[in-house]
Amino acid sequence: MNLLLILGDVWQIFRSDRARFLLTLSGIVIGVASLVMLSGLLQGGQEALKLASQQATEDQLIKVRPAEVPEKQRNRTTRPLERSDRDVLAETASLHGAPVETEQQIHTEAYYRKARQWVTVVGAAPSTQALYELKVEKGRFLSELDVLAGARVAVVGRKVYEDLLGSPATLDGLNVTAQGERFAVVGVLKHQASLGGNQGPWTWDGRLLVPHSAFAAAYRAGRNVDRLFVRLALTEGLGPKLAEARGIVRETVKRRHYGVKNFQIEGEGEQAAKEELIMSIIQMLMLTTAVLSLVVGGINIMNIMLVSVTERTREIGIRRALGAARRTVLVQFLAESAVVAALGGLIGVVAGLVVTRTAAAALSLWLGQWKFHVVGWALASGLGAAAAVGILFGLYPAWRAARLDPSEALRFE
Repeated sequence: MNLLLILGDVWQIFRSDRARFLLTLSGIVIGVASLVMLSGLLQGGQEALKLASQQATEDQLIKVRPAEVPEKQRNRTTRPLERSDRDVLAETASLHGAPVETEQQIHTEAYYRKARQWVTVVGAAPSTQALYELKVEKGRFLSELDVLAGARVAVVGRKVYEDLLGSPATLDGLNVTAQGERFAVVGVLKHQASLGGNQGPWTWDGRLLVPHSAFAAAYRAGRNVDRLFVRLALTEGLGPKLAEARGIVRETVKRRHYGVKNFQIEGEGEQAAKEELIMSIIQMLMLTTAVLSLVVGGINIMNIMLVSVTERTREIGIRRALGAARRTVLVQFLAESAVVAALGGLIGVVAGLVVTRTAAAALSLWLGQWKFHVVGWALASGLGAAAAVGILFGLYPAWRAARLDPSEALRFE
């Protein structure tokens, strides 16, 4: 079958009624565009959710927090989650030197002159900067000397610096008071975007980081900690390594707690299953939406091809009279239907990429972290599905054209 001849026939269909032709393509365009757009936005959304914890992604970070003692173990001796757990994990050879850190925090009001603001005071260490990939915009971060000396110094988030402290030109002599304890401000964190654009005290922009030694002394926190973190190197095939590392962390901490699991590793068990279920449901809804749009587009293509068969009845009769076989007519109309659908698929891919790019840019302004993604399988699937829909829904019109009686077709007006 001559491709140029098929393209010429498609061009004639377009010229005969351009509005009808474009409306026919709309279903295919919408279906393919929605597949490309939703797959790209879904992948960007997954990354945004991972980055919602201020750059400490779930792919790299193992988080341990205190939890209720299981009912069967409530009569057994145990110990709370504490800094000594961090020391043991840091020396565990099977973790290959992965950074380990703990976190203590309180939510309270901070004061500066007559201004006040709710903040989260965090007991931190120099390694906190690398653990969360934080950047300092002004001044410096906490040092080992600060920790050893229990220095009353603080690194503040961008919102604290601007709204509470008033964005002073210099940090010299700048102090902030939180729950009756005064800290000298030695650094300001660079703005850390958060999911949804929230700037509450729980984000890095609303935090006040002080040496954990000073935190423990100021707020009588002792050695108990609110969370413990282990950061793995981001490498290919991280999934199995992450599962193995979680197992090592779980068994090491459990052994130190006398076999009592009074802690929870975030991302394990039921929580991970729920997250996976949610993402699977979203993907299923995405594919269902695209398939329904493609079916509507297929019905439109069947309609325009039936009209084309009716309008070209005499042409079909002439071809059959000149010796064209039914198979030739069938293949011709099937090819035309596939080309029309593929054209709609191509337009849909381009439209989907444009919309995805625009949406990603808009979401980045609102949410702070939303990258533009081109999902290869969505592009290929969109084009392939469009062509398949064209062939499937073009079968009946092509069969009808092939079954026309040549003598009756020649008499058709």
